Amino acid sequence: MKPIYEIRSGALAGFNLLVPQLGGQSSDFLAQVGLPADCTRRPNILIPIATLVDLLNLCSRDLSCSDFGLRLAGKQGLRMLGVLGKLILESENLSSALTVTHRYMVLHNQADHWKIYQTDDCLIAERVNHFPDAIPAQQYTELSVGAAYRLIQEMVGSKVSPRSVSFRHKPQSPLSSYQNFLALRLVLSKIEIAWFLMDH
Repeated sequence: MKPIYEIRSGALAGFNLLVPQLGGQSSDFLAQVGLPADCTRRPNILIPIATLVDLLNLCSRDLSCSDFGLRLAGKQGLRMLGVLGKLILESENLSSALTVTHRYMVLHNQADHWKIYQTDDCLIAERVNHFPDAIPAQQYTELSVGAAYRLIQEMVGSKVSPRSVSFRHKPQSPLSSYQNFLALRLVLSKIEIAWFLMDH
């Protein structure tokens, strides 16, 4: 029997804002995947990640929003992580905050594992995903990476921008959507971040 990985409903932070902006009704989409209408207001409910994947895919399709995952990530921050967010906020510096994130991400998401290490001139954050490849999880993947970027922005300041971001899947949106969200530009900031995505 395959394990069922779960995530806190805090991962839906901003959902009730984004869906109406796109012309939808939040409760309708939640009901279609079997989630209670108030789960977005109760951040510590554990929901199957497969259900979250279905929800994101449904919203992307029915709202004609190819970058739904990225847009949702743009409405999130450290608070959506609950206890993990508090631990990060109490960290003395970026290094310790990233160590805490690596060690305790399971408190928020049972299927994501982040390997974080530093090279000579660059910080590498590598995401390892543990649920089956058979699930079409592009929107979920982009939400995860986008949310990680927002968290790092909160840790070190909004001027930080990644050197590169790599996904295993093909772009779901025009490249300009990724460039705008991730602030990818030729002039690099003092703190450079490279993300390389690896799913198991």
